Amino acid sequence: MLRHALLMVICSTAVKYSESFKCYTCNYQQSATPKVGFVCVTYPANFTLSNNMVECNTSCTTQLQVDRALCVIRSFNRNCSPDKTNGCFPDTYWNICKTSCQGEFCNKDDLSNFDKSKCYGTTAGTDSVTQLSKLGTILTLITYFSL
Repeated sequence: MLRHALLMVICSTAVKYSESFKCYTCNYQQSATPKVGFVCVTYPANFTLSNNMVECNTSCTTQLQVDRALCVIRSFNRNCSPDKTNGCFPDTYWNICKTSCQGEFCNKDDLSNFDKSKCYGTTAGTDSVTQLSKLGTILTLITYFSL
């Protein structure tokens, strides 16, 4: 009798942790027509280029890739994944920001108004890519006015 009760407790606990929920799933990739699919970034419920939701029992996720020099979204993804990463991770050209959550459509937020300070690292406009870009502009102006 005790074994039967213990087995029921274990089974009910396992069922609780395997409950699923829905996540939005869509992709955006900047292209020659940059607004095609951008609704994935702003309002995923209206995304119509493919199925926009999936059953999930791990985490709903988002991943935003921002071009640091131009400060524009290059790609964006919403999905279901076991990845529980949260935060932004810069490299030379990109900032990749990830979120994860659990719950019905918890990855629904509009992420088009991202923090613009994420484009240039910790101090806006002081990274090497931006400095080289400014230097190129200055040299172009000097050459132009020297002629």
